[in-house]
Amino acid sequence: MPEQNTSKGQTEEYLTRKEVCQMLKIAYSTLYEYTKAGKLKKFGLGRRVYYKRSQIEEALIEI
Repeated sequence: MPEQNTSKGQTEEYLTRKEVCQMLKIAYSTLYEYTKAGKLKKFGLGRRVYYKRSQIEEALIEI
């Protein structure tokens, strides 16, 4: 899992699609639909796709 330092000195954790699906207990197709609908925002790093853990946790409250 890639991590990036934020301006506040905290580390932002990025999750793969597989990790997000396991965390939310959803299928890849559901994750795709959430992303397409704008409920979750994906980040690309090369050919890989990641999601911020903090945004996933915020989206849990809305979903």
